[in-house]
Amino acid sequence: MASATRFMVLLSVALAACDGEDGRKREGGASGVDGQRAGESGSSGSGGSTGGGGAGGTKDAATGASAAADAAIDGGMPTAGSTSQPNPRDAGGIQPPPVKCVAQVSLASTHSCAVRNDGTLWCWGSNRYGQLGAEPASSPVPTPTRVAALGSDVAEVATGDGHTCARKKDGAVLCWGLNSSGQLGNGGIDGETCLDTSGAEMKCNPVPTEVTALGDARHVVAGELHSCALKADGSVLCWGGYSEFGVVGSDRTGEQTCSMNRLCAPSPRRVASMPAADELVSGALGRHTCARAADGALWCWGLNQHGQLGHDTPELSGTPLHAAESLEIVHAATGLAHTCALDPAGALYCWGSNEVGQLGNGTTNASASPVKLAPLDDGATSGPAAALASGGAHNCALRKDGTVWCWGSNRRGQLGIGAAPTQSTLPAAVDALGADTVGIAVGAQHSCAIESSGELLCWGDNSDGQLGDGTSEGETCDGDRVCRWVPVKASLPCP
Repeated sequence: MASATRFMVLLSVALAACDGEDGRKREGGASGVDGQRAGESGSSGSGGSTGGGGAGGTKDAATGASAAADAAIDGGMPTAGSTSQPNPRDAGGIQPPPVKCVAQVSLASTHSCAVRNDGTLWCWGSNRYGQLGAEPASSPVPTPTRVAALGSDVAEVATGDGHTCARKKDGAVLCWGLNSSGQLGNGGIDGETCLDTSGAEMKCNPVPTEVTALGDARHVVAGELHSCALKADGSVLCWGGYSEFGVVGSDRTGEQTCSMNRLCAPSPRRVASMPAADELVSGALGRHTCARAADGALWCWGLNQHGQLGHDTPELSGTPLHAAESLEIVHAATGLAHTCALDPAGALYCWGSNEVGQLGNGTTNASASPVKLAPLDDGATSGPAAALASGGAHNCALRKDGTVWCWGSNRRGQLGIGAAPTQSTLPAAVDALGADTVGIAVGAQHSCAIESSGELLCWGDNSDGQLGDGTSEGETCDGDRVCRWVPVKASLPCP
């Protein structure tokens, strides 16, 4: 399929690790995301593990096509950010035709969601905190199930650690699931009682509830314990916790004491001191967020112990810092403790933690400055990237010829290259997919691809049914986890 007619489907990504800081044990298992969960503590006193979510696409409006982006929103297509529109430059200036069935996918640690082309939302995996839009339950839901309360005018979905947010076509944002840190944006830390895996009581709300203080939005993302939205005027508003880590910006007014005696901001507040944004990225366990301005500059805020904000210091910043200042960026993605970006030529750059090769440059040396990835080259073919997604400690890129390439951790088969090796410091082709992929999404330790046929294929951790194939089955991996080494078809019904 020629790149000029390929539709780069918009996909949000979310990530995760294990033991949480809000007092509950992560459902993803006790091993964390590749041994990095203890590495996020710094002088601020943060502990536990972190993650971030990147995006499965390129920019939508960095060339000034904001009117076209707004029209796409009204038509039900997701905007740029952790999900993004096809890049007009990549498509030769022609809007490619939509893909069958699936419009957008968002992956978290133990649950996944997809927006179909008919505007309906479907979710599957863990529902311990009501994040699937149904009453909390300890048993996973491995088959995609419709969130009927949202009707058929959903434009976008974002999956956080234990919560989910959706943007409707009219710009309204609704959130549901875990609310222990005000991540639902309803002004409080309330809800019904639910239990984490250790039996500790948490506050949850399984009913999609509008973030009324926000107003309309053109994009939404979800982090570990926070959420953010991009408005039509380019302003960014965030809410949730932990606000002392800078994840919701530098505005500390209206803070409340939330879980683990940390501070959180349960109502939206504006992230100041940066230009108007065109794209916004964060992830399911993300404690850092990035926004791309119209001029291609990237601004990041939150935790920075591994240089994921693009600077050696400080260890955290509630004020956005200009990252990768030497680059023009058309799309960005955030991981557990790293950040990646795509430039107009299709070259990839990453910075931050590199313990398992997630920077993709053939080493395991961390860097607070962008390092250019090795080419997406298998010795026979080579080509530029058209889309990018980042997970806990792995990333995937979609080449313009429809092939998918992944690198970083493979402990749970999330690279799609089989059980071995357990990590790859260079991009490796997911051969089982062939060359007919039109969109990618990456979660904590699982990944998905949308094929031109409309099929959604997923691989990696399936312990909570997050691959959506109707089971929680697979091969034993990484201790007591269950994984799929090769892509399986998610049982998402297509109209």
